[in-house]
Amino acid sequence: MKDDGGTWLVYCHTPSSNDVKHASKAIKTMRANLSGGTAAYVLNFGRLGTPATLSFCKSKKHSERNEEGDQGIMLGSVLCSSISQVPDIIKDFGRIIRRHCNVTNRDVDGVFIWSHGAGFGLGPWKRWKEPFITITDAVDTLIRPFKVPLVVFDACFQGSMSCLYEMPKEVRYVVAPTAFHPFTSVMAAPIFGKLPNKNVLHGHAAYAKKLCCEWNSFTSTRWKCLLVFNLEYILPIADLVKRHLQELNFDKKSQIDREDANLHDLYTAARMVPALQSLCKLSVMETCPECLDECTKKVHGPSMEAHLPRKWVECYTNTRWYKKIVKDGSRFQLSCNAVNAVTSRY
Repeated sequence: MKDDGGTWLVYCHTPSSNDVKHASKAIKTMRANLSGGTAAYVLNFGRLGTPATLSFCKSKKHSERNEEGDQGIMLGSVLCSSISQVPDIIKDFGRIIRRHCNVTNRDVDGVFIWSHGAGFGLGPWKRWKEPFITITDAVDTLIRPFKVPLVVFDACFQGSMSCLYEMPKEVRYVVAPTAFHPFTSVMAAPIFGKLPNKNVLHGHAAYAKKLCCEWNSFTSTRWKCLLVFNLEYILPIADLVKRHLQELNFDKKSQIDREDANLHDLYTAARMVPALQSLCKLSVMETCPECLDECTKKVHGPSMEAHLPRKWVECYTNTRWYKKIVKDGSRFQLSCNAVNAVTSRY
């Protein structure tokens, strides 16, 4: 009999003991909530110099006795000694997943990413000179190969246009925070363990909405901003940003958080471009009104960087968002030193 549940691809990066504590707790909760045939492949990267692992978890109902250890069924382990290895390790794990899918008659239906990050790169921002993996590499290795309709980010800033614009055409919905995100994991939501598979027509919008609702119900942090994005509106938003870039007002009204002067609410910045504001509202229409009210009052839709970031510049300038949309804007011009730093690697 065919299972109705879907299969998650869960990516975790835990470079500190605090990250390990929170991610391990979230994964344990996720495994307990798996039901209805739902399963998960878990890619876990720790500190550099330690093994990256790939495991497979099934709901207790569908697991054979003693088949799974604490981390599920271990499918692979590779020593990760440098950041440059990360994309290739994920590709190797992807090949293992595809072989395993053939055996179990499963496919990957959603991608979930637990990490720190900026919109254009994943990894801790503070004290890190480069991201653990760029958003372009994350898309190319974790998302695009599996043609998933749903992506969920348990990571700061991924509801920004520099991330959303990078998504491949198969992705229809993204659940992500536009700014800072607490350690309370989306994996703890009970519905996380009931992911629908790709054959469930029109099921992912309702699922994403419910996932966001459940997370908001037990997360009291006042600055939370998890939203459901309908990617149908991201390309039209990007086109209008390109046409009206010089008309956007990046100021104290649009700045989302005092700790990050470069991250702004696009809706507020576009107060002189009503058509752009309308699209920003439409892009989050799958988020229920109660969840929108739960967000910090500074957030009304996707966020956007007001100018070039102060670091990870090469990562940012490699995004489609920079190359196709904001590159010619006066706020996004590379200085001579920045150009030399970016081009010297090639």
